[in-house]
Amino acid sequence: MKWVQGITILSLGWLFFQVYIIFYPQVPLLQKPLHIAFALALAFLAFPFSGRPSGRRYGWMDWTLTLLSCVLGVYFFSEEGRILNRMSFIDDVLIRDYIGCIILTGLLLEGTRRTTGMSLVYVLAFFLLYAFLGPIFPGWLKFQGMDLSQLTEVLFLSDSGVFGIPAGVSADYIFYFILFGSLFAASGGGQLFTDLGLQVTARAKGGAAKASVISSALFGTISGSAVANVSVDGIFTIPLMKKAGYSAAEAGGIEAITSTGGQIMPPVMGAAAFIMADILGVPYFNIAKAGALPALAFYLSLFLIIDFNARRTGIGNLKPEDARIPLRVLPRLYLLAPVALLIYFIARDYSVTWAVIWTIAATVVVSMFRRETRLTPTRFLSGCLDGAKQACQVAVPIGAIGIIIGVTVQSGLAMKFSSMLMEITGGNEILTYFMIILGCIVLGMGLPTVAAYIIGAILFVPAIINMGISPLAAHMFVFYYSVLSMVTPPVAMAAYAAAGLANASVTQTGWYAFRLSLVVFLIPFVFIFDEGLLLHGPLAGILIAALTTALGIVAWAATLAGYFLGPLPFAERILFLLASLGLIAPTVAGVWVPSLIFFILLAGWRLFRRRPTKSRV
Repeated sequence: MKWVQGITILSLGWLFFQVYIIFYPQVPLLQKPLHIAFALALAFLAFPFSGRPSGRRYGWMDWTLTLLSCVLGVYFFSEEGRILNRMSFIDDVLIRDYIGCIILTGLLLEGTRRTTGMSLVYVLAFFLLYAFLGPIFPGWLKFQGMDLSQLTEVLFLSDSGVFGIPAGVSADYIFYFILFGSLFAASGGGQLFTDLGLQVTARAKGGAAKASVISSALFGTISGSAVANVSVDGIFTIPLMKKAGYSAAEAGGIEAITSTGGQIMPPVMGAAAFIMADILGVPYFNIAKAGALPALAFYLSLFLIIDFNARRTGIGNLKPEDARIPLRVLPRLYLLAPVALLIYFIARDYSVTWAVIWTIAATVVVSMFRRETRLTPTRFLSGCLDGAKQACQVAVPIGAIGIIIGVTVQSGLAMKFSSMLMEITGGNEILTYFMIILGCIVLGMGLPTVAAYIIGAILFVPAIINMGISPLAAHMFVFYYSVLSMVTPPVAMAAYAAAGLANASVTQTGWYAFRLSLVVFLIPFVFIFDEGLLLHGPLAGILIAALTTALGIVAWAATLAGYFLGPLPFAERILFLLASLGLIAPTVAGVWVPSLIFFILLAGWRLFRRRPTKSRV
């Protein structure tokens, strides 16, 4: 029981600290270290070495690491004046600074292992070795290297490493949005999204899987975590899909890819989107606005391929008894008021932090309207504790990524990598894009999206910008494919979560989710060629981009599913493939006009072929 109390005390202490800095902001080199220290301390109790659930026996190592995390927080609090007033790379690094840096690095490695797995730990270990052994690396990787003094300066005593932009974004924004999502779910908002999805699609072809699409898209508006989305929606949608005839792996795969899309769904996108706003130096609203049409295109793609597959196979239709909703949806729609309020605040360019704080307050007030949604003290505390646990799963790897950023900046790796990439591809744009896609997916295997995005932003974005693409489109391109790494085998984190709920093979679930994800792979090429899809430019250009994207998605989904108003022969699938590629081409190239005509003719031909069949029926 004492360990549960330890988790509760740490979680509430972190919550009170985050509330305190809203009203009394601290200097960054105090605020960010304390935020990371709280996250680390909580992580070692929330994810014990034994792997047992919270509330069971913990080993001495868990408590020791928690205590060391707290000591680090005290160290930064007591050394605040000296650290702020010292001159980097001029003033001496003290012995206690060396010790602190070594302890912090070790805690981050172990905390990352517990919260996200070994994949990111291997990447971190490589960059640490690279920092010390830079002089012996071959070719363009070679640099003068860093000694312990320089590494301590960068990672521990400045805002260029662990306590850089990502840690600041975690402390200033991400914690509060995760808390909002947790409290919203505790009030019954997550269940409302699931019921809405089911009510809209209950009688449709493939209705069970379409319910997953709708509910995941809705939950994605308030949660930027694929795993959290799976956990909330999958509990209801996966058993429903299995009852409708999908295999366990198919049900898990569908839920994994639909939940993954929640990270690109405004207004609350993934943690990476907040970091993108800070890197670009633009209001978060600009990022959320730019992500709106690509997110809708993502879910339209999944909706269509599920529909085409359901019509082709006859699988996925719900029986009336399976589509019953215990509680009526209409009387619970008031729970959506906080989401509408959040959208309003962000659209009006209010402070993002204050926007989500007022939204949290609105969630608590609105929940009081009915007994079954009321956030009682017990529910409220449970929501806060769950939110703190989710937040530490984000904050710990974000702090660890600072190691990668610090070493990359000091070594000049980003610019050297960009030059190398352009040499390999010979400056060919399409080949460069595909190399970047492959890099994002491979680097993202087993990593949280925020880690995959930051690595991609460091290594790949400069190459895209050098090809004349705007920084926003370049970052969105890398962000989008980093999100898709969540369902890319062999290490697909969203598929792991979904497979557990579906009682299915992780490998089969991951591969099915990846197959479905192919339908959304072309979308970033639209906005890399035409920023109208990012709501940038004249209204006419935006409308054309939206229209051609929608039709291109229809053609691409028909190609992959082998169905459009009936099964498609191989030759017609090839024609639909050509139409889809032409529709996503740059509007300035003039290819989309003949492709549009070609698609209309194809659709007309399929409709004509279908007419005799209808008359016989």
